[in-house]
Amino acid sequence: MDYSLSELTKEVLARAESGEDERIRELFLDEHPGDIAEVINVLDEDDKARIFRLIPDESAPEVLSNVHDSTLTALLAGLTDKEISRAVDELPTDDAVDIMGQLPEESATRVLDLLEEEDKESLRELLQYPEESAGGLMESEYVAVPEGVTVGEAVQELRNRAEDVEQVQNVYAVDGEGKLVGILELWRLTISRDDQMVGPLIDRDFRSVQVDLDQEEVAAIVMRYDLVEVPVVDEDERLVGRITIDDVLDVLEEEATEDISKMAGTGEDDFHEESVLRITVLRFPWLLGGLLGGIASAVLMSTYEVQLSSVIALAFFVPVIMAMGGNVGIQCSAVVVRSLALGELEVYRMGKRLTRELTVALLNGVALSLIIAVATFIWHGDGRLGFVVGIAMFLSVIVAATVGTVTPMVLKRIGFDPALATGPFITTTNDLLNLFIYFSVATILLVRS
Repeated sequence: MDYSLSELTKEVLARAESGEDERIRELFLDEHPGDIAEVINVLDEDDKARIFRLIPDESAPEVLSNVHDSTLTALLAGLTDKEISRAVDELPTDDAVDIMGQLPEESATRVLDLLEEEDKESLRELLQYPEESAGGLMESEYVAVPEGVTVGEAVQELRNRAEDVEQVQNVYAVDGEGKLVGILELWRLTISRDDQMVGPLIDRDFRSVQVDLDQEEVAAIVMRYDLVEVPVVDEDERLVGRITIDDVLDVLEEEATEDISKMAGTGEDDFHEESVLRITVLRFPWLLGGLLGGIASAVLMSTYEVQLSSVIALAFFVPVIMAMGGNVGIQCSAVVVRSLALGELEVYRMGKRLTRELTVALLNGVALSLIIAVATFIWHGDGRLGFVVGIAMFLSVIVAATVGTVTPMVLKRIGFDPALATGPFITTTNDLLNLFIYFSVATILLVRS
């Protein structure tokens, strides 16, 4: 019987609860590792390792490389060193190093000791690179040939490496020192004579990435040039690995999850975390920051107690001013953060982007301030109050747009994640600024006049 993912999940959950392990083993026989990984993700933490052991041996390594990080941590804690080493031995080095990176240092050492010497050295070399760099993302399996060989020799090398290298898209041409000189596309090799030299077939106008390049920049390059895989070189331009499109998709998901979590005011681990206590701990710091910002707003309002007592109607418009400023700030920061993340906004274009956002804010500010001024006059019959609220609205929109646009740019410039400029951070900042603007305008134009 063919199951949809939801049906398979329900069936496994029911069988796991009743302890029908053999039935689960049968269910997993014909299922894709990606689907099995999704099922493992939703199991109770105590059941994950037990159910994982029911997966067919040929599927288990790929399942282990596809589960969420929180699930992987739970699985590794419940598996023996030998079980982990078997899975690591079957995986491409990029997936294997991800798993090794999740292990405590002592456990990782024990697992490495169970591997063959060649695999052990490859993993040790990859583990030295930062996790979020091209080196931490790449796999060391690839097909490379000297630039002076024939097509027949290149094809033979491809056959020799077929079992070790998955998803081969290109054969890389290197010089005598191992430096990357170009790319041989598979289709060119297949249509060429065996005795033809590969030199004329080499594409020397290629894209590569440095081993220490940040993974977000790697993803941007792959998207910009529509690459299926990209070679990785060291500081001397020697070929050391390659990054395939499936790893780039993982990076995009990871970066998007990270940015969304910061915009929502929570931690990245919150999305896959099951422990109520741990989720509470992840969210509390952000909520505490919001609370402190709220207290600061209340303290700021208290300093304008005289103004509020003399013109009580001022209090009615505090939520409106704060909400509109917050909305404008979030709009601007979200657009800028996206542009920075995709590499669409460079340093030299920041002035142009700021000008554009301020122009939009100016137009919106005029329209919104006129609307709120007229509405205030109709409601309260007080032209001066309408004028004050309208001016405050206009200034709040302009200031919020400036803060929402400039803050992520500044954070990016000084090396912080610009996504921090969204969500609670920008909202709290704009609340304080908008309150200050509103009551300052009211004091100058209404209370003192």
